[in-house]
Amino acid sequence: MFRRGSFGLVIWVIIGIFVAVHFHYNSVADVSHILSFALAIALWPLLYLGIGLHIG
Repeated sequence: MFRRGSFGLVIWVIIGIFVAVHFHYNSVADVSHILSFALAIALWPLLYLGIGLHIG
């Protein structure tokens, strides 16, 4: 059904969503908050290293 890469990507995004919400990146007040949320989903391991991904 899923190829290994597709399944890995889906898992990465699901974990990223949970981590981004945990670190309070889930505000969608304006474009910069939406971009910060998307960036936090894509680069979620950096959040655990203490690197802030807020834009603006």
